[in-house]
Amino acid sequence: MPRKVFISFLGVSYYEPARYVSSELDESDSEEVRFVQEAVAAKQCATFSEKDIIYIFTTDRAGSNWEDGEHFHVKSSTTHWYEGLGTRLHKLSLACSIERVEIPDGKSTSEIWSIFQTVYEKLEEGDSLIFDITHGFRSLPMLNMVLINYAKLLKNISIKGIYYGAFDAQYQKQGGSFSPIWDLSDFQVVQEWSNNANIFLKTGNAIPLANLMNDARFDGLKQNLIHFSQFTLVNRGMDIYDGSVMMALNEELSREIVDTNTSLNALKPILARIKDEFKNYQQNSTYNGLLAVRWCIQNGLIQQAATLLEEFIITFALVELGEEDSLHIKFKRDTVSSALAISNDAAFTYIPILDENDPKDPGVWQRDAVSFLRTLSYKVKLGRLLYDIKNSIRNDINHAGFREEPRDYVSFEGSIKKRYNETRKLINKLKSIELPPI
Repeated sequence: MPRKVFISFLGVSYYEPARYVSSELDESDSEEVRFVQEAVAAKQCATFSEKDIIYIFTTDRAGSNWEDGEHFHVKSSTTHWYEGLGTRLHKLSLACSIERVEIPDGKSTSEIWSIFQTVYEKLEEGDSLIFDITHGFRSLPMLNMVLINYAKLLKNISIKGIYYGAFDAQYQKQGGSFSPIWDLSDFQVVQEWSNNANIFLKTGNAIPLANLMNDARFDGLKQNLIHFSQFTLVNRGMDIYDGSVMMALNEELSREIVDTNTSLNALKPILARIKDEFKNYQQNSTYNGLLAVRWCIQNGLIQQAATLLEEFIITFALVELGEEDSLHIKFKRDTVSSALAISNDAAFTYIPILDENDPKDPGVWQRDAVSFLRTLSYKVKLGRLLYDIKNSIRNDINHAGFREEPRDYVSFEGSIKKRYNETRKLINKLKSIELPPI
């Protein structure tokens, strides 16, 4: 089991007593305490074990609030004695250990970095954290959020809760005065969604984003995002051509989510941004392949883009032949590729392969297909595109650059963008559609 850790910062001010409550359910049995850390720890650390720990970070000056002693109240110009936070926490009789950690004042950039490093070094691999961000310099809440992301990456920590004791937001109820403890954990959730949505939009991998979708209402969306990532990242052309998953994603992302949960409302624009990536896909269309090529280029997936563009030029020609149901037949794809590559005057070597799934004689099909392709006014352009993709991009990439004068990433990127835009212009003209440029 991961270690549970409570982290808080102690300030230097005079601590006024208040009845801190997390919800209305706490009002009836709440007691006045001076330190919000005591109220949060009493509730959130009650199940901590001996291996768990509470860290209270204090400056040298704030140490006076850790110890029992007299404290000057500025507003009344009076001095009052009260127990320090150290005493109050030990009186909770929690099973965990409690440690005060001294930090600098945070009055300079270097001191803030020192605080960051001190807190980070106290964390262990896999810790489950509870943060109280009520006190300390105003830079500390921001520092905590950065620290959370940093430690998630490097120490695989998780966040159980982020709390803020709003002393000044006191409210009156049935003769009592209460200060709310706000649970700000949802903001960290929104940040995590944003980070993983950005990963998806930049790399094409939606699996980390999908794994955050634990609400049952997102089950369909979650599974389709995973499916989309899986077949796109490994170039499953038939799934891309089919388009069903992308169309389902567009429909699911268009569905209105009605919820009073503010964090879910904050996620809606993120989902809307993701939706833009799926709005143009169609059922059983070569168009889908070119959209996928564009997607790969935008996400730096040059090898996938080159493979898809070559294969979907062949697919486009097969569709022109009326062979929508034979896109997976190897000898037909080989025939089209070869027919596009050689000139109309050259002799065509027919492939002596029998295909049990095709009722027609393969030789007859090949002769008819080659004759048809040679009548196409754009056959030469398609052939040139195939040649350029294969010889200037795919061969070099697929052989890991082990060849004379290997190209670099920038060269590949420029080359695939050029071929995509040339293919796009050709198909836009032929089919009166509008594939987006890149």
